[in-house]
Amino acid sequence: MKSMTGYGRGSVVGEDFTVAIDLKTVNNRFLDVHLRLGSELTALEPAIKRRIGSRISRGRVDVTLTFERTSEVAYESTN
Repeated sequence: MKSMTGYGRGSVVGEDFTVAIDLKTVNNRFLDVHLRLGSELTALEPAIKRRIGSRISRGRVDVTLTFERTSEVAYESTN
């Protein structure tokens, strides 16, 4: 896809998590990706930008990705 103007929203619910994404694009001369990620997802930023760049060659892309745990996280001590 060369460029596009549009909006999309999606979500997935797992056993102990929920992930939601909002994506907004507008025409622009160059590819300009802006990500808003939660702290648990910042390590995924380069991979997300590469994936977007492989599908869209130009435009401003605003992405908001939220991750929410729906169950308690259990930690074990290794003493």
